[in-house]
Amino acid sequence: IWAFQPRTGVPIWQYRFSRRYINTAPLVIGDRVFASHSEENITGTAMGSVVAIDATGNGDLTESGAIWKRDELMVGKSSLIAADGRLFAFDDRAKLHVLDVESGETIGDRIAIGRAMRASPLHADGKIYAFTQNGRWSILRPDADDGAAKVKSGRLLSGEECHASPICSHGRIYLQTSGRLYCLEDA
Repeated sequence: IWAFQPRTGVPIWQYRFSRRYINTAPLVIGDRVFASHSEENITGTAMGSVVAIDATGNGDLTESGAIWKRDELMVGKSSLIAADGRLFAFDDRAKLHVLDVESGETIGDRIAIGRAMRASPLHADGKIYAFTQNGRWSILRPDADDGAAKVKSGRLLSGEECHASPICSHGRIYLQTSGRLYCLEDA
């Protein structure tokens, strides 16, 4: 992960934590950058990691820039989201891990919503909307004690896959699947 000066392109800092690549978008909250991957870590043999980086530094922050780091969380396809002081990390097997933003500690039990996750979740109207690759969906609400609680879940039409992340606009959620474009609204 690199930080660059916007006007000049001059590098400010870098943080290396994957031997291969990172598919997820970093999440910036204040002067912290949260990132994840599901590839080989640069040290050891473990796969996957979630990290909180102190973005106020300069140079190579690989050894000193992590505020906290959680290895063996394979969150490499679906980007992280944050709400209510919690980090919501859907791993590649569609299991939700809720982490405390400040410490990285796990909050509650992990929640299974499917078998494979590629789309990034959406946080809107106080809820988290998550769609799995094989067409399962869940609406979750952040919960102070348990991390998150399922509000509702279901499945798209048979054979439909979801690889695209949902978006919201004008009180509606839009979702592109392998077979359709959905527009969801609360009547």
